[in-house]
Amino acid sequence: KTLPIAVTGSKGIHGPSFSEFALACIFALTKKLPQCWQAQERKQWTRVFPEDVAGKTLGIVGLGTVGSELALKARALGLRVLATKRTVQAKPPNVDELGGPDFLPQLLSQSDFVVLCLASIPSTEKILGEKELRAMKSSAYLINLTGGKAIEEPLLLRALKEKWFAGAALDAFAKQPLPA
Repeated sequence: KTLPIAVTGSKGIHGPSFSEFALACIFALTKKLPQCWQAQERKQWTRVFPEDVAGKTLGIVGLGTVGSELALKARALGLRVLATKRTVQAKPPNVDELGGPDFLPQLLSQSDFVVLCLASIPSTEKILGEKELRAMKSSAYLINLTGGKAIEEPLLLRALKEKWFAGAALDAFAKQPLPA
């Protein structure tokens, strides 16, 4: 006896929350909030020099649901938006430049913020290697919303220690939950 079973999907539901998280990371990094909170915990006054977000360039790697939502919000904040998409069709109005995978080096070299908004699938594993991380501006920030295998963690740690770029915010790690 077969029973009717409804099969549904949830594609698209993460666009608002993940795009807001990416923007929260951008503001936390540019406004130096982690440094302020650490100084506050130590009961010390530390002078910080926050950056403005408007006028900067946001690079979105993966212009799907999350990336498209992020582009919309970023443009409202005055950011220039570059993006990559596996299959390029018409450029959406909230994106200044859109390219395929071959556009990645240009996006990395021009962006002040690089946000990975890719599906966590085998083809996105190690999408950013040493060559790609070194192509980023030394003042840029990397925000990874993709699964933990998009960048090898030892390589990312090395890049941060050697200051290939300014900083990173990560939403996912290869091993979750993180060990204490």
